Amino acid sequence: MPAHQHTVRRCTPAKILGQLLPACWLSILFFITPAASADIATDILHSAEQLGQWPHDTEITVKLLGNAPDPSDCPHAWTMQLQGNERWQGRVNIHLICPDNPHTRWLSVLITVHAPVVVVRQTIRRGDSIVATALTRESRDITWTQAYFTDPAKVIDAVARRDLLIGSMISPADLSPPLLIRRGEQVLLRADHAGITVTDVGTALNDASRGEAVRVRHSRSGHVVEGIAVDQDIVALPL
Repeated sequence: MPAHQHTVRRCTPAKILGQLLPACWLSILFFITPAASADIATDILHSAEQLGQWPHDTEITVKLLGNAPDPSDCPHAWTMQLQGNERWQGRVNIHLICPDNPHTRWLSVLITVHAPVVVVRQTIRRGDSIVATALTRESRDITWTQAYFTDPAKVIDAVARRDLLIGSMISPADLSPPLLIRRGEQVLLRADHAGITVTDVGTALNDASRGEAVRVRHSRSGHVVEGIAVDQDIVALPL
C-alpha cells in the first residue's frame, strides 16, 4: 500500500465530542518516530484519542493524505504542532518540526469519526414533545458536523421545531426548550414579596418554556394576568 493510504482504526471511550482546542499553537504535542507511514498514522491516532475527547464506542480512522516524512530528514523524532483552530476531526494540517535542524514540513491527514448518536426512531411532528420511545442510538459518520446529541436524556421533553423523520439525526437547531406551561391547563400563580408567598390558580392561555411570558386567566375573577414560567405548571407574578 502506498505511504499516503495507510489507515488505522481504533475504538476509544471518553467524554463529549467536538471540543475545540485552544485558539493558539499547541507545541510539542507528541512525536513521530522515524518509521513507516503506518506508524505515523498510529502516532496521530493516539494523539487524537488523548486530545480529541470522543464519546464511548467511537471509531476513529486516520489516513495520510500526502507522503510520510522521510526518516532521513530527521534522525531522532519530529515534533508535531496542531493549529489552534483545527480539531481532531475531518481534514487536519499538522506542522512537523525537526529539533535537529530548521527543516519543517506540513502533513495533511483525514480523521474520520463514526460515533453513536441520537436518531429518530418514530416520526416526530413539529410542536410535539419528544419522548424516549421516539429515539434510538446508531453509529453515524459525524466527521463534518458537531450538530448532534450522544445522550437521549438531553433530548427528551424538548419540543420539535420541525417535523423530524425516521432515521434522521437530531441537532440542537431542531429543538426548543421543554414546555413548563401548556395552553388550557391549570397552573399555580405565585407571588413572592418580603418573604411572604401568595398563591392562587388560573388557566394558561399560551405555551411557555422556562423564563418565557405566560398569560393566565384568574380562576375566580376571570381577569387575565401575565407572569413568567418558572417551573412545571408554576407562573411567577410580579408585585
